[in-house]
Amino acid sequence: MKHVFRIFAFLLFAQSALASHYLGGEITWRCFDSGPNAGKYKFYVILYRECGTGASTFLPNPVVLSTNAPGGSISCAQVGSATDVSPNCWDGTQEINCNGVTSGQGAVEERRYESGYITLSGVPPAGGWYFTFTDCCRPSITNLTSSSSSYTLRAYMFPYSINGVPQNANPCYDSSPRFLEPPKSVICSGYEYTYAHNAFDDDLDSVVYNWAYPQTSNNGTNASFTTGYAFNNPFPNGGNTVSFNQQTGAMTFNPSAGGSFASCVEVSAYRCNQKIASVYRDIPVIIRTDCGYNTPPTVQINNIPNFPALTPVVASGDTLYWETTVYAGQQVKFDLVSQDAQLLPNFLPQTIEFVPSGGQLGVPLNNPNSGCLNPPCATVNPKSPQTSFISTLNNEISFDWMTNCNHISYQNNSCGTPTNRYVFALRMQDNFCVAPAIRVASVVINVVSTIPVPPDLSQACVSQEPGGGLTVDWGTPLDTGMNFDAYVIFRGSSPTVPFVAIDTIYNYSTLSYTDLTPLSGANYYYLRTLGGCGYTSQTSDTVRLMEMSVTPIPPTNSSVAQLDWNAPYVGATPTYEIWRRPQGTGAAGWSMVSTTTNKTYNDTVNICGQDLEYQIRINGACNSTIDGGFFSDQNNTDVLKIDSVTVNGGTALISWTPGTNGDIVNYDILEWVPGTGWNSIATVPNTVSMPYPLPGATPGSSVKRYKVMSTDSCGNQSSDLLVAAHNNMLLTENMDPCEGIMRLRWNQYRGWAGGVKEYRVLADVTPPGGPTQIGVLLATKAPGDTAFNTRDLIGGWSYCYYIRAVDAAGQRFSSSNEVCINSLAVQRSRLLYLAKTSVRNDNAVELVTFIDKDADIIHFDLQRADRDGAPFTSLGLIPKPVSPPWEIRFKDFSADPANHRYLYRFVATDSCGGIDTASNIGTNILLEVEPADNLTNILSWNPYRDFMGGVLKYDIYRSIGEGAGMTFVGTTTDTIFTDNIRPTGDNVGIFCYKVVATEGPSLLNFTDYDGSVFTSVSNVACAEHKPRIFIPNSFSPSSLQVENRTWRPKQVYVESGSYKLEIMDRWGNIVFSTTNENTGWDGTIDGVKASEGSYIYQLNFRSKQGEPIEMRGTLLLLY
Repeated sequence: MKHVFRIFAFLLFAQSALASHYLGGEITWRCFDSGPNAGKYKFYVILYRECGTGASTFLPNPVVLSTNAPGGSISCAQVGSATDVSPNCWDGTQEINCNGVTSGQGAVEERRYESGYITLSGVPPAGGWYFTFTDCCRPSITNLTSSSSSYTLRAYMFPYSINGVPQNANPCYDSSPRFLEPPKSVICSGYEYTYAHNAFDDDLDSVVYNWAYPQTSNNGTNASFTTGYAFNNPFPNGGNTVSFNQQTGAMTFNPSAGGSFASCVEVSAYRCNQKIASVYRDIPVIIRTDCGYNTPPTVQINNIPNFPALTPVVASGDTLYWETTVYAGQQVKFDLVSQDAQLLPNFLPQTIEFVPSGGQLGVPLNNPNSGCLNPPCATVNPKSPQTSFISTLNNEISFDWMTNCNHISYQNNSCGTPTNRYVFALRMQDNFCVAPAIRVASVVINVVSTIPVPPDLSQACVSQEPGGGLTVDWGTPLDTGMNFDAYVIFRGSSPTVPFVAIDTIYNYSTLSYTDLTPLSGANYYYLRTLGGCGYTSQTSDTVRLMEMSVTPIPPTNSSVAQLDWNAPYVGATPTYEIWRRPQGTGAAGWSMVSTTTNKTYNDTVNICGQDLEYQIRINGACNSTIDGGFFSDQNNTDVLKIDSVTVNGGTALISWTPGTNGDIVNYDILEWVPGTGWNSIATVPNTVSMPYPLPGATPGSSVKRYKVMSTDSCGNQSSDLLVAAHNNMLLTENMDPCEGIMRLRWNQYRGWAGGVKEYRVLADVTPPGGPTQIGVLLATKAPGDTAFNTRDLIGGWSYCYYIRAVDAAGQRFSSSNEVCINSLAVQRSRLLYLAKTSVRNDNAVELVTFIDKDADIIHFDLQRADRDGAPFTSLGLIPKPVSPPWEIRFKDFSADPANHRYLYRFVATDSCGGIDTASNIGTNILLEVEPADNLTNILSWNPYRDFMGGVLKYDIYRSIGEGAGMTFVGTTTDTIFTDNIRPTGDNVGIFCYKVVATEGPSLLNFTDYDGSVFTSVSNVACAEHKPRIFIPNSFSPSSLQVENRTWRPKQVYVESGSYKLEIMDRWGNIVFSTTNENTGWDGTIDGVKASEGSYIYQLNFRSKQGEPIEMRGTLLLLY
């Protein structure tokens, strides 16, 4: 059986005959680690020769390897007979084999050689021990400059160090990588080709592939490549570089020329980042271009749910290989699916043959128990209902591998994380002639076992138990329990002495251990985790018992206990709890007195005299040793803080923060008395609730300062010098009803450490009949501003004012006394609105004004100005209405609105005789009209002011003749309007107009007495148009235009019955006369056509206004 799998060298077609019989080969070795020859090496040589008619059949036996290793050359004898490894195909008549073709067509014979067991003593040099075989000759090669040069096969063994110590090669410690895939001698052009040599390392060392130079002699002379080729680009690929994967050894290219092409691949083994072996495969590839069209089968990996997924590794759009990483103990399962729908020349489907290779595959392929390096082995089986590895159209294979710790590197070294990389070359090939097409799926499976992680002791501690034992606790490791076997407890008397394992805990959930027989003196502990595939974690942090000592200060009559202790582990920065109990009170007597992040603490004792014991804890646990002494309270160190002094309902109240001294009996409230100092005004028990009323305080009339101090059970009083004094705030007011101003003044609040942030001016406001609005904020004042003035007062309403001080943090407050008034302030007008100024038909100006019924007003002064900028003069005083409607309607008959634009306003006088407020300005609309020669009238007017809602529009009305009725002619938002009067015809020449302004929507929605929106009407203005006579200067009775056959004046605005027209010849004879303004002369005299020439006319009439008019002129009669 000839196996072809993933290759680093591709075999190419050569048109010329081969010059000699060598095609290449490789040298490898194996280290035997068991049996009678354990520690010895055996070397293996594989030679490939060209076969077929005309080829030499000679190959040496034995093969002698040259080396610089101790012991000299190594003889390798042939094992077994020669094997034909030429490609198979469907048609035996076309098949390439040693007996069926002439040499140079790609037929290949393989011979294998082995040495005896060999001992190599010593350490290889830095350049390694070489093992080479050289003979003549290399066949004719397309990509080399010399085709008859010698052939040299080579391998190198390099030094290896453990912890910096070079290892002696005796006993042996390494087997070289070996090639699992036979070479591919012949391929066809026309499709992309992928091949890998599939090297495997029995020691599971890391394997790396590289291109290498073919060599021609034993001294390491490199072969020379022809133009267009190189050692790292040896095949024709359409001008592109051959793709090469250093992890799997897969090379991919699309053959673009025929011939025989030399290539060499180096495979190096690495252990702990040290190169320890390099082997080389040097073999040509024949590319044939006469195969006909064929493409390889497709190959696809299908992941199976609930099993580790394989991920394609892609570069430039091509899948290089599939990869997954699993923990030892996980099962890997996936399906390999291949398809090929092409037909053979006999029209039968091509077969698809599955040919896998890999050092971890079982033998046979479905055997998980043997045949691989480390059972259990990976197995492959045809997927049901398929029963064979050969199938047509579709070939489906199931891959299955149950990994375990056997698949982790078994080399005894401490470098890195234990892992193993297994490469499987899963090849599908058809049976096309002369060379089958192949497709390979390279699968990389990394089997890993994480190094166990030690328990987390970052928050751990050692606690002393009542019985004398020591308990160590810890946190779970950061990884999961799948790599857990046990915790091992180690103990030592100091960090520098060797620690001894004292116990093993096999329960992953157990997180504490009690050492019932600790060492006398100090005890240090650390833990390790056992797990994974027999690995031990690094050591955890080292923890120790907190040993605490108490030093009484001073040595006699001690009132301070100085506590000192060590940290539970190096670098620990926890919050330590200070616990204390009276001696002899047992576990129930403990109480926590304070916390600290330091490793020392001074406890000022607040008990009159007692034996006390102390202990340090962390989060209520991690108990330290216990120590104590006799202490007695000698002073009271309380520094009391007053929260506030405030006033509520006329009572002064004080609040303070309770003292920190645990045995306070009562508090003394002190008041500052000028000339005397601080005097106690009350003794308050420590159970009193806050706030506390200040006895004898008069917060409505005086300002006083207060302090608080405490007294403990031993009669010690705290110092009042360290207490900030606080005072109440006294609010005063000053109110002038006629001025309408409330003036408030108060003193500053003092005592808060950060001072006052702001003062809030507040009031409880009650209108007549209620309800009261509580806490209305009137203003916020800065810390240095203690005055506030306001006019916002309503007569008859009640106001209770008070001030609230706020501290800098916004958390404490102090209120002043209340100042309450029933407002007698003059009520100012909230409304005085001149809603309308309009011209009446009788030319009086009408004004409508709305007033505030609640305002304290005596009368309103109506004032008028004759123009903008002119002073206002009083037209009279109008008393305030005493009943609804709350409005003033006034008509100004003294105005001349046809010739003047006036400005009106109302000014209110309050009950104190002062001016309360003035209304808005109101103006009449003054309309002016100018006649234009083009039979239009130009109207202009001033804008109306001031509607609250503004002017929505101006409507224009017109009458024809004076005194006639007005009709609507248009609307505008402008203050100019042009009226076209042509459509009115020959009518009177006088046109009169008025303009009406309409208010737009307003917030208060005031309306006129009839419910309509307010409007303002202008004066009536007229324009007169003079008579307009249009007289032709010639006519022709024979004109084609009918209107040109007679002659007559055309007039506008002529008084009916006053018209007379006479036409005379040059001698003064009347040739035509009429009194009908619509009758013209047709150019005849008594029915006879008049002579052509000039004539004289005389026209007499009266205008519409009765004015007599006479007109003379000449006209021309034409034919």
